[in-house]
Amino acid sequence: MVAWLVWNKRAELAGATARASWLGVPILLVCCAAWIIARGVGVLVLEQAAAVGALAALALTVLGPDVSRRLAFPIGFLFFAVPFGRALVPVLVEITADFATLALQWSGVPVYRTHAQIIIPGGGSRLRGPAAG
Repeated sequence: MVAWLVWNKRAELAGATARASWLGVPILLVCCAAWIIARGVGVLVLEQAAAVGALAALALTVLGPDVSRRLAFPIGFLFFAVPFGRALVPVLVEITADFATLALQWSGVPVYRTHAQIIIPGGGSRLRGPAAG
């Protein structure tokens, strides 16, 4: 996807001036240090985010600010390749349970909630199955 985004900007990039810059070197060093620390600690998400940041800093260093500015969206899109969503799952489950509980209460349905488990009364306790006769 990123290659396609860069390909779409080929006309705009043709007019850009590629000139190496020292601006990206400190960012590259910070990203490399973060990658080494994350690798040592075993935090894969930070390791991957640092690698993508290092690629962005490398583009700034090698291609310069003019080209990097024009490639900001494709390079920024690379950060979506980092699977950071797993850490958000518990928060999203809580938000969903909060919303569902609130919607049930607003609609007048009695509800009991324990963490993410939502329990509503059966309501059909007098109904019997076809075998009960």
